[in-house]
Amino acid sequence: MNKKIFTEKQVVRKEKISEDEIKKLIRKISWDKSYKIQHFSENELIYEIISLIKCDLEHAKAIIEGMNNLGLVICTGTWEVSFKYDLWKFAFMRDYISQEEYFQHLSELSEQQERRAENERKFMKKHGSDKTEWSEEIWEKYWWLDFDEE
Repeated sequence: MNKKIFTEKQVVRKEKISEDEIKKLIRKISWDKSYKIQHFSENELIYEIISLIKCDLEHAKAIIEGMNNLGLVICTGTWEVSFKYDLWKFAFMRDYISQEEYFQHLSELSEQQERRAENERKFMKKHGSDKTEWSEEIWEKYWWLDFDEE
């Protein structure tokens, strides 16, 4: 029995992602969603990139690395106890969107937050304010509160 053992080095290709490709992706990810998501974890962003352009994981990571090199890494924050990228802030910083689009988004976001707060008040009145007593079904309804108004 003769076995061949290959000791070739795996070629690591370093892709250069164009800023135009990044701009198109940012606009698609942020604007094509009906609920206009703004904050993404790295895994959420990878998922969106792969879903949109049907690339492999390495290419998606190369795109994020390109975004970070363009400044995405400074457009971050913590939302709902996790580290996330703020794609709208990044898009505005890089002039991928106009000032008018950015402020329109902030206005819509403010309105959305007000609706969420009002829906949450109604929800708590209906289901009780002690979240430790909520069933799994109630929690599920609560997390989707933004989309399914009570």
